[in-house]
Amino acid sequence: MRDVGFEYAHRIDPFDGGPHFHAATDEITAVAAVRTARVAGGDPAATDVLRRTLLAREAATAPRFLAVKAMVPAPANDGTLAVPHAARQALGLAAGDEVAVLPF
Repeated sequence: MRDVGFEYAHRIDPFDGGPHFHAATDEITAVAAVRTARVAGGDPAATDVLRRTLLAREAATAPRFLAVKAMVPAPANDGTLAVPHAARQALGLAAGDEVAVLPF
């Protein structure tokens, strides 16, 4: 837990006896690694080097948070990201929408 930003809180859970850990949100390595990108108009190109990535977005109505795992290229120099059709559909994304990006 310490290697991803959490510290022991010097408390024990009264229900299961496990230790309590806490962290400032900005100090959690996965949270700090999240970037945002604008969704590009099409799928990744066949020649793109793809990497496993968690894509997420907030919604105005329930469910308020949506996330999917997808294979995507690195964002382009202009900050856009080619998101596969299935991921765009699952997240309800259109070209120009903002998406949170966390490479695994």
